[in-house]
Amino acid sequence: MIDAPTDQAARERFTNEWNINFAVAANAGSGKTTAISGRLAAMAMSAEGAELLGRTAVVTYTNKAAAQIGQRARSVLLRRMADAGRPEAAPLARLDRAFFGTIHSFCLLLARRHGSPLGIHLNPTLVEDGDVPCWQEFLEQDPMA
Repeated sequence: MIDAPTDQAARERFTNEWNINFAVAANAGSGKTTAISGRLAAMAMSAEGAELLGRTAVVTYTNKAAAQIGQRARSVLLRRMADAGRPEAAPLARLDRAFFGTIHSFCLLLARRHGSPLGIHLNPTLVEDGDVPCWQEFLEQDPMA
């Protein structure tokens, strides 16, 4: 018999409590992607999934990790749909409403959606490491001018 993890109650809360936000921080290989994918699939299968997932952001450090979580969530959802005999596309459409990306891309999304009333440029771009002249120009600006 395999004992449940010592944090099983917290894992169940994470999967089933959708009215609060969670931050998931754990060591590599501890099951973060599995837990997040299970939560997203459960939300997508629910009647309120469209609303919930439209307000859900999965923010990671890398684009690769964000893509992996999105793919895993879709895979878990497809498996749960098959197990439940639910061939309709609605749960997949609900999952597509969630945001998957890095903190940088999430901030850009927020700036594009909500920046105008705050005076933020509506079409910001990400400065890449190789764009040294742009960075140098920024550094040389005189803030007192």
